Amino acid sequence: MFRSKQYRDPHATDTGAAADTTRGKRAPLLPGEGGTRWRRASLLMVPSMLAIATMTVAMAQGALAASVGVSGKQFTVTADQVEGHQMTGFPSSVRSADGKELETIRLGFGSASLRSLCLTQGLRLPLIGDVTLSLKSGGNSPATVENFTADATDVLGAKGSLSQVEVGVDASQLNRAGEGGRGPKGRFGLQASGMSLQDFSTTAHNLTSGSFKLSGLDLHIKRGSAACG
Repeated sequence: MFRSKQYRDPHATDTGAAADTTRGKRAPLLPGEGGTRWRRASLLMVPSMLAIATMTVAMAQGALAASVGVSGKQFTVTADQVEGHQMTGFPSSVRSADGKELETIRLGFGSASLRSLCLTQGLRLPLIGDVTLSLKSGGNSPATVENFTADATDVLGAKGSLSQVEVGVDASQLNRAGEGGRGPKGRFGLQASGMSLQDFSTTAHNLTSGSFKLSGLDLHIKRGSAACG
């Protein structure tokens, strides 16, 4: 049987052969593409970490009032020893960013010192997952605060004492810790001229302080859940 030959252009490119040579191979990466996702994640973290670091250094130098807002996520504050002056307390509540009412204990201090202070909060970052942000002050001198208030869900201590205690005071009549330590009329309150507490721990939604001075600074972030210690 007669069979005709297929005409082949000698100048044509053999696309089949070219396709065969690239079959099963990955295309080359563009500059900046591929590698680990940490690169992208770190770029997302840079603005927030710079802001936190700048504010914390300013706080350590006494240049900023400290204010940690209500985000709906609790954070933990621990200290080996707390010495507080002009203390008040009463039941209260705060509203989170998503509109939820959260029950708290409002604590107020005219001033206080906290030895081996540590503040931690768990976060979830895009592309990374769960991390823990921690701030520690572990210098030779304790951290000091003035006009301090905290909305806490618990306050724990291994051993402590209160001086010149008044229990059952109407919250609107509390007068030891300034306006931030005074509550609405008709609500139970207590106050004391001083408080000393060892192995202090509290879980809080919010804290504010007219001044917050640190002795030494250790601010870091790590993957997973990590407690102070």
